Amino acid sequence: MIFHAARTATEGHRQALFGYLLDTEDDTAAAADSATLGARIGGACAHDVHYDLTAAWQTDYAAGENHDATMLNTYLATDIEGVRVGAGYSGHSGQDGDDRPFGTLAGIGHKFNGWSDQFLGNNGSGAVSGLQDAYVDVSCTIKGTKLLARYHTFNTAENVTGQFSGGYDRELNLQTKR
Repeated sequence: MIFHAARTATEGHRQALFGYLLDTEDDTAAAADSATLGARIGGACAHDVHYDLTAAWQTDYAAGENHDATMLNTYLATDIEGVRVGAGYSGHSGQDGDDRPFGTLAGIGHKFNGWSDQFLGNNGSGAVSGLQDAYVDVSCTIKGTKLLARYHTFNTAENVTGQFSGGYDRELNLQTKR
C-alpha cells in the first residue's frame, strides 16, 4: 500500500507526507516486508534560492523483521545570471548489528546517487554499509539546450565488521537535453 499526501503551503513551497507499506508473499523473518514513513518539503525562496529536504524512517511491517533504518536527502541551489549552482547530500543508514540497512526496493534508478548503476536495486545493490552521497551541480540552458554537470563523492555510512568501509568512489555526470 502506498499513501502520499501533498499540499502547496504558499506559492512555491510544497509539503508532503508519504508511506510505503510493503507486504510480499514471503512469510519468513527474512522477508523484505517493511514500512517506510517520511516527509518532504521543497520549493523556492526569494532571490532564486531552491531547496528540497526529504527524511524517512523504515521499520518492520508484516513478516519482515529487523528494519530500523533512516534516509535523508537534502539539496540547496541558487540561480546566478541564468546558471543554477547547487549542492546536496543523500544518506542511507547501513546495517547496524541485526538491523537491516535502509532498503530501496521501490527506488528509481538514476534520479538519485549517480547514473552508473552502482547503487540500483535493494539496499543500494548490496551497500550494506549504508551510503553517503555528497554532490555539487551546475546547470543552465544555452540556445534551447539544457546542460547539466554533477559531481558525486560516495562513502559508506557505517563501519560494519567484515564489510567494505571507506569510500565507494566518485562520479561525474554530464547531460545535454534539447
